[in-house]
Amino acid sequence: MRLPLNVLLGVTAAVLISAGDAAAFYSNGRWASTASSSPTAAVGFPVTLTWSIAPDGTPLSSGGVSNLVAFLDGRFNYSGGGSDLTLRPWFGQVSQSFTRWTDLSGLTFAFEATDDGATHGNFAGALGIRGDVRLAGKFIDGVGGTNAMTGFIPNADLTVDTGDSPYFGNTANNYRAMRNTLMHEIGHSFGLGHVDSNSAAFLMEGFSNNSFDGPQLDDIRGVQWLYGDKYERLAGAGGNGSIAQATSLGVIADGVTLTLGADAATGTLVLADETNFVSIANANDLDYFAFTVTAPSSVDLTLTPRGASYNERIGGTNDNYTTTNAAQASNLSLELYGLINGVATLLASAAPQPIGIAELLTDVELPTAADYFVRVAGDASNLQFYELAISVTHMPVTTLPGDFDLDGDVDGADFLVWQRGFGNSYDADDLAVWRENFGATSATATAAAAVPEPSGALLMAAAFAGLGLVARLRSAAGRRCLNVKPASFS
Repeated sequence: MRLPLNVLLGVTAAVLISAGDAAAFYSNGRWASTASSSPTAAVGFPVTLTWSIAPDGTPLSSGGVSNLVAFLDGRFNYSGGGSDLTLRPWFGQVSQSFTRWTDLSGLTFAFEATDDGATHGNFAGALGIRGDVRLAGKFIDGVGGTNAMTGFIPNADLTVDTGDSPYFGNTANNYRAMRNTLMHEIGHSFGLGHVDSNSAAFLMEGFSNNSFDGPQLDDIRGVQWLYGDKYERLAGAGGNGSIAQATSLGVIADGVTLTLGADAATGTLVLADETNFVSIANANDLDYFAFTVTAPSSVDLTLTPRGASYNERIGGTNDNYTTTNAAQASNLSLELYGLINGVATLLASAAPQPIGIAELLTDVELPTAADYFVRVAGDASNLQFYELAISVTHMPVTTLPGDFDLDGDVDGADFLVWQRGFGNSYDADDLAVWRENFGATSATATAAAAVPEPSGALLMAAAFAGLGLVARLRSAAGRRCLNVKPASFS
């Protein structure tokens, strides 16, 4: 709700609850039950909210009936009518206002095409009937003053002032005035209250500010504290709090650094196309990320706390401003896991650093091409943004003489390779090389192939027998050349 400060005091500030010591953002609640889930998961976990548009003529609990559809049609010069609101020229701006919050958090906003016209502000959402959050409009106070208002959870329906045509008809920056107002009210609908700042500008301040586009740093901290970051949502039910549900980052190639969370490193201003934010919501939140290497490698991991410092207080009050250093809200920890015989095994953990200081793991050996898992955790109830950088370097593989299967050691499996390739790829000279290097290993050896191997004595005996066979073959064949082998063995 965008109101003068003297009006704000009676409307929102009285019910605001701090999310934690020096948390900066403020919450007036969280959805405990929705049309999609009852009950919802704990704080910091994803939630799906549906939204719908009340048809014109819907009675409003605040009095009057909605005329939002006709109002928006007028602002966008549309006269085509029709029941499918997604075809309206203004629907994209409305939908984008919900989607922006989804892009930045664990919230999923899903459009509910049906709205039965039940009294706006009095009925809970129901799938196929009406949204959890419903949009309507009526004349509130005309030009200036209140742009829109929103109820409290679970009746967090939104009402636009359809008496303010100049404001909502402003086409600048793709209707930024309208979108910012909707995004502000949507913030109320999922549980954020008003804040004031004397050092930064945020969407959830209680007055219109269209110098930026959409949620800013503190606003994103608020929604992620309530519902987690987007990686929690993408991991599915339960979030990415276990190896089994780790967020997959795919293959990280040789020489590549993959970075998560870099957009939180640029101050309080958030641009409209920035979505790269990741966080630990509270002390119970764990983030697991899976990545794959395609060869034996070494990996460097850097976990850097991110966030700016700013002053803030509950919106519309005369309280003293509190300084929040968002980069020092929780002390993070960093661990790396691998699977050994199917069991998650800790490979390395970073030495603990003071709060606000990066955690480092350098030159950790990943001995096989496989999946590996990064675990990030925090120690406080406050939300902590972070940047995670994963750098992979393939380790050089030295080919051992006699290592015909290229697994990093010279053993019985190599004799079997020689035996199967004798006469085409290998000859007696190669067998002699194998015999001379039997038992040698490379510093970068990978796990040996699971091939049943004869004992060393039997292998050596077989090798000598093979040499005899070669001699007889050469005697019988005269000068026939058997010395066919790849360049790597020349």
